[in-house]
Amino acid sequence: MITYLFKYTERNDLSDFNCHWWYGKSFNEHAHDYYEIVITTLGELYHIINGTTYTQTRGDVCILAPGASHTIKSINNDFVKHYNIAVKRDFFDAFLEHKVELKKIFEENNYFNLRLKDSTFAYISDTILKIDNASYNAVGYTHVEAVLYAIISEAIHKLSINNNKTNRITNYCYDAIRKINNYTYITKKATDIYSIYPISHTTFVTEFKKITGKTLVAFLSERKLAYAKNLLNTTDASVLEIATLLQYDSLSHFIRIFKNYYGETPYKYKKNSSEGFMF
Repeated sequence: MITYLFKYTERNDLSDFNCHWWYGKSFNEHAHDYYEIVITTLGELYHIINGTTYTQTRGDVCILAPGASHTIKSINNDFVKHYNIAVKRDFFDAFLEHKVELKKIFEENNYFNLRLKDSTFAYISDTILKIDNASYNAVGYTHVEAVLYAIISEAIHKLSINNNKTNRITNYCYDAIRKINNYTYITKKATDIYSIYPISHTTFVTEFKKITGKTLVAFLSERKLAYAKNLLNTTDASVLEIATLLQYDSLSHFIRIFKNYYGETPYKYKKNSSEGFMF
């Protein structure tokens, strides 16, 4: 059961919602067959969702889908206060119908955490008081819908920002891939390429591997060797000239990695290639 000091006004006369305050230290792990929105209004708490712990403070919101397991524990044993809105599954699903990105979140995961802007939190706090003080359910219903719209709008805005950031990072990686493949970057080192794009090394590496299945270092090395192999096949350039052109550290370094990758030295490959061509 829930551990609390006291339970504030509960609106359970709204056909699609149940709204209530909790003020206390913790409650036990449980799940629901409806959506629940938890709005932290006072204190700092641990919100443990499906076994993963998140820290929430004033202005943080969590939207829990049906089946999500959660529990709340106060930090430093202080009292916390949060407002909960339980929403019937069919109502919330209809609410999400044309909100594609947010709907996808709940199809892939069953909760979504959100930090409200100060202005949005102030509006929601004021509207919650109106829900509590509404004298009949039609007015309360309208105010709850207003809170939902405010939270969903903020969630969509957050997703839009995150998607734009992800798209920007992805575009940087594809730009690097294109320029490696057309040989613009073929003589560059991975560190040189990282420095070209205005994102962190770690972010670039993570996204690049997600796209190609390889690190930038491995991808660049493979494309560079493939280009060297093509030059050995199609030009009269010597092994030394190709090693110099592609800016390998030394001739011996080029020979070693070429043999490691293709199973024979570039000299032998060029000789076999020439003999095969002449035949």
